[in-house]
Amino acid sequence: MRLLPMVLLVGCLQVQPPDADTLLAQFVTQQGITFTDCGDLDLGQCTEVTPDQDAFADCIVGAFASCDHVRGTQTRTTVEGDPIVTTFFLIGDASACTAVVFTDTTADAFAERSVVRHDCTTIDHADTCPTVVADGCTAIRTWR
Repeated sequence: MRLLPMVLLVGCLQVQPPDADTLLAQFVTQQGITFTDCGDLDLGQCTEVTPDQDAFADCIVGAFASCDHVRGTQTRTTVEGDPIVTTFFLIGDASACTAVVFTDTTADAFAERSVVRHDCTTIDHADTCPTVVADGCTAIRTWR
């Protein structure tokens, strides 16, 4: 009889997902390669394109064209002031390049709090904010 309450208690425990920093560190370790850093870009609410945004986009998009291993992070702030963090990793070789994009909405009070990984086939420099746009994306995994 005492075993049943213990089983029910264990079934009610919730396992917390890893935080975004842990997920990113695990991804880098699994790749076994060194990424050149394109930097961390704070977009604010992204009302206008700045020279910093253009430089960041040039780094990411240029690396994608030659399939260099780079990483870069851009943070966009919601109207309420909550950060949405997008981290780009470019992996592959001269024959095939993939943009691996992690989007972290865990600090956004009005979104589904999660970290989502997408693998994307193209990445472009946009004339509007945000200046880096990924396309041809497939959701690989969501952590909640």
